[in-house]
Amino acid sequence: MIMRTQKSSNGIIFTLSGVLHQTDFLDLEEKIQQLMYKGIFEFTLDFSKVKNLEPEGINLLVEREKRLKAYGGGLHLVGISPYLYQLFCLIGASQVFEFKINYKKKI
Repeated sequence: MIMRTQKSSNGIIFTLSGVLHQTDFLDLEEKIQQLMYKGIFEFTLDFSKVKNLEPEGINLLVEREKRLKAYGGGLHLVGISPYLYQLFCLIGASQVFEFKINYKKKI
C-alpha cells in the first residue's frame, strides 16, 4: 500500500492505493491513533486508487469509527468502487459509514 497524507479544513485526508492488507490497516490505525492524541478526530480515507483489500481490515475501520464518534469525529470514506462497496456490505459495515463518490457527493 502507498499512503499519502494531507491536511484539510476538515481534518486529515489519507489517500490509499494498491492492495490493502491487514498490516496496512494496522499501520493506518496507528497513524490515526497518533493524530487523535494531538486532538484530531476527523479523517477522510480516499479509496479511489485502491484495487482490493483484505476484508478483515474493514472491522478495524468499524472499531476506529466508533471511537472517533465518541469524540465527536469520524471516518469519511470516499472513492469507493462498486466492488469495494460490496465488500463493506458483505462485512455488514455499509450502515456504519457514510460513503461518498468524491469529497462532495454522497453515494
